[in-house]
Amino acid sequence: MSLAPLATLNRQIFDYVHGFVTTGPLGIERAVVFGALYLPFIVVVVCLVVFLVEHGRHRRHWLLVEFLASLILAAQVFSANLQVLFGHIRPFEALQFTPAIAPVIFFSFPSWHVSVLFALALTVRFHHKKTGDVLIFLALVNGLARVAAGVHWPFDILGGIAVGIVSALMAHAIVRFGEETFRPSGK
Repeated sequence: MSLAPLATLNRQIFDYVHGFVTTGPLGIERAVVFGALYLPFIVVVVCLVVFLVEHGRHRRHWLLVEFLASLILAAQVFSANLQVLFGHIRPFEALQFTPAIAPVIFFSFPSWHVSVLFALALTVRFHHKKTGDVLIFLALVNGLARVAAGVHWPFDILGGIAVGIVSALMAHAIVRFGEETFRPSGK
């Protein structure tokens, strides 16, 4: 089976989304830069707040373990290894243009940022549905902004979403097992 139709679709979606930066209103590039570079910091701060307001030392301990497990799985176990395995170059390299944000010189599939943000957002969603839904939306905006900025292909973002989901589900399962196994006596 040929992957050419998928590559064509990936390029067409990229051209459409990235076109907003090159042909859109003057302020759109600033919004793209904010979404691609600074939105992840907002997600991390919200995660810290969720951790700090979690009631009970025992619950806070396991939430921290879940955050760390999802981060390690998304960033180091899956994303870093898949980037080396696939070796997919970034759009600005393939199409020879200057991206809207400072380029990262490493492979693009899957998006490391989206992997991590989705893992964090889903981890929050397991405990705080509404806050998690907002963070999932912000993670999607970040992915869209990274495509618009020219540093990722659309399928890089989809790969990042998949890695984030798998990482968060695995971390959640590990923590649930740990909570059951190491439950304090008398509870």
